[in-house]
Amino acid sequence: MEDDISIDYDHPENRSSAARRAYPQPLPRGTEKYLCEQCQTFCLQPADFYGSRDWIAVNNANEYFDLGTTEATIARSERCSLCRLVVHCLDLRSAKTPIRNKDGSYTTLRLKWYGSSPRWNRVLDVDESPNFLRPAMYSFGGDEESYDNSPSSKCRLVPCGEDMTALGARSATFYGRLPAPTQEYLELIKRWLDRCSEMHGSECSHSMQPKPGLAKRETIMVIDVKRGCLVDIPFSNRYFAISYVWGREATFETLRGNVGGLRRPGGISEIRGKLPRTITDAMDLLLAIGESYLWCDRLCIVQDDARTKHSLISRMDEVYGSAYAVIIARSGANADAGLFGQHPWHKEERLCDEMRLVAVPDYGVDRAYGMAPIEDRAWTFQEQMLSRRALVFSNGMASFQCQRAIWRHDVILDDVHDRPRTNNPKSDWGFSYDEPMETLARMVVYGYTKCQQAYSARKLTFPSDALAAFSGIGKVIAAHLGSQLHFCLPVVLFDWAILWCTSLESARCNDLPSWSWAGWDGRKTVTLEHGVADLLLNQSWISWHYDDPDVGVVRPLRDLETPDGRVCTTRSQARARRARRHDYHAAFVARARETIQRREGAPVSPVAQFRRYCGDVPLETRVDPFPASSSAVPLAFGRLRFYTICAAFEVARHTVKRPYGETETNGIRDRHGVVCGGVEDARYGGEALPPGLTGRQDFVVLSEHFDEDDREAEYARELRERKGIRCVPCGRVCKEFNVMIVDWVDGVAYRKGLGHVCQIALDAAIQGPEWREVVLG
Repeated sequence: MEDDISIDYDHPENRSSAARRAYPQPLPRGTEKYLCEQCQTFCLQPADFYGSRDWIAVNNANEYFDLGTTEATIARSERCSLCRLVVHCLDLRSAKTPIRNKDGSYTTLRLKWYGSSPRWNRVLDVDESPNFLRPAMYSFGGDEESYDNSPSSKCRLVPCGEDMTALGARSATFYGRLPAPTQEYLELIKRWLDRCSEMHGSECSHSMQPKPGLAKRETIMVIDVKRGCLVDIPFSNRYFAISYVWGREATFETLRGNVGGLRRPGGISEIRGKLPRTITDAMDLLLAIGESYLWCDRLCIVQDDARTKHSLISRMDEVYGSAYAVIIARSGANADAGLFGQHPWHKEERLCDEMRLVAVPDYGVDRAYGMAPIEDRAWTFQEQMLSRRALVFSNGMASFQCQRAIWRHDVILDDVHDRPRTNNPKSDWGFSYDEPMETLARMVVYGYTKCQQAYSARKLTFPSDALAAFSGIGKVIAAHLGSQLHFCLPVVLFDWAILWCTSLESARCNDLPSWSWAGWDGRKTVTLEHGVADLLLNQSWISWHYDDPDVGVVRPLRDLETPDGRVCTTRSQARARRARRHDYHAAFVARARETIQRREGAPVSPVAQFRRYCGDVPLETRVDPFPASSSAVPLAFGRLRFYTICAAFEVARHTVKRPYGETETNGIRDRHGVVCGGVEDARYGGEALPPGLTGRQDFVVLSEHFDEDDREAEYARELRERKGIRCVPCGRVCKEFNVMIVDWVDGVAYRKGLGHVCQIALDAAIQGPEWREVVLG
């Protein structure tokens, strides 16, 4: 008689696909009641979801289950719980989801194993690494051996946490909670707040503000949710603020005529029916978790009192930065959307008698399906960025985020206390609403670009609010840089910051200066190649001045530097020194400040290669303030004045031959027709030129263009040599300059675009070059 073979199914080698086929395991009890025959062949075991690290290493890359065609899976979903979850996660019943290949056949589906990042093992100090399944659709790409990953799953499939602990898992962390309306998790939200206070202490009380908290004697008007009225409390008291989208419909607001009645006990309760649902839900939330005070802009700002309204709006960084936590209504399109509900993607199905599988929505689902309108609004940007803690309600899903943790009501993460600002787990479990501020705390210059890009992509109902809606973030950036912002551009980095770029389709949207990105619509970017900003500090020849019409003088831009900025710089540098890997950025800020101080005592003149263009014209701008009568152009708010080279070139679309083929780009041509530069755009030359940017254009030279790839300058030189055009010796013949395309109106230049021009082309400009004063409006 043959010996019985005992199979250790918990050993990693016996849990691979081959081992499953060779030694089929018994199905968990009740599997036949819930799964179809196809899904029963997968032989899913509870232990598969809490495998060892070896199990992840062996199977993470290649372990998957074939579900067959989309058509068959949809048909089986009527009776199979696992197929039902797959159809749900991939949204296969939606008309928006393509389920056929180009040849008309149906796409195929798979379930693939994934393991949590190994760092979570270090955080939890356990050997178990929770595993999960993710459905994927594969579409036929026209080649029998080629498949494309068509839409990715909107959810991951994890077991129910309480089922797993009952089956022997050491911890429920990273497993799912059962779906339920948000209101049923209010006690959980209260525990989050308590745990943060008890376990994180002062670390989560740190504010991004340059001066955390207002004076203790100052008060702020808030809603007392227990007494149902408006009250004044010291700014140091614990209160919550709410960030939400107003919407276009008018709702109840505090005015000078009704503020007295709202201050009486029960005054807010009497008009509760007139309040939008998001605000009443926030009030109910605070009552349920035992909190007292809520700050809401609709009710806590007297909307027709211009003086106090402007004062509070200019201090939104302090209002939101001093709040104990900010309630973010992330998915509401207007103030009546509310906070509570049940997330449509959070779903559970039973696999067997002992285990349920939960579909946990990814954080990106809301964004991909248009459920996060708050991320499209400019005013809410600083409200989210400046919060120390956030309670986020996103289409029925509640989550909590502080300096050290991210907790969600659909996933058990309560024992995880990682550091989101240094070792970011948001890619797994959260959403990076404050990513620019995290970057700013670690990498100052890069953080500024992240804030600029994120803010400029948002929309304003009134474009004239562009500066006010950025003011709070601007103060934080100024504190980290040790430099004030002038119309959203940091003074210490002005030569670099003015080189922002946007889509060629963008247009001016308000009365702000044309040289400020806050005066244009659309997303803006500014190139941050390694060392570019640092080089510009020492290589730029421009001494920037600004108009001060109130006093009637023109002042050096560096006068905007304040002692407060220098004090804050010391703190940011100390923080950067603690993070040794970011020492470059602290040193860069220090060098930037030294450069400004060095300019104060030295003559300001252009670099040597410009002298031949200048003749007897003075080469330096006045350092001391000079009266408006020195210029024919009157002073005006927001104007800059400086001396540089001006010239005219032609702008046209042209074809460039590359080793990999021909590409079209927007070129700048000299009077010989030679392409000597290009127009910058956010799509890297992919946009056609608008009518206002074609033909002869006026250019203002700003600084030296630093690019590791000088092929365009070499190409221009070769073309000139072929045509027999003599290059005037000037030293560095293959360098380029950053230039601004402008329109001149009554002696004032207004920005139209940005570009770069070869230095050797200045001699061949259509008009110029000319050294002159530029008044930039």
